[in-house]
Amino acid sequence: MRSLVPDEPFEKRAALLLFEVEGLSGEEIGGALGVPVGTVWTRLHAARKELSRVLPRHEDDDEEVTR
Repeated sequence: MRSLVPDEPFEKRAALLLFEVEGLSGEEIGGALGVPVGTVWTRLHAARKELSRVLPRHEDDDEEVTR
């Protein structure tokens, strides 16, 4: 992930990695990082927004994946 978004702050990368790769919930990530759940969701949103800016979009990515 660092190579995808090298300038992205650690906090955003960590939240995204813990959620998308490790499968932790927002509450679990907040506990691990010592931040409120709302902060976790804000960091996830910001990291996803940045990734969508730098990664090409695939035509078949129209359906949204949620947890």
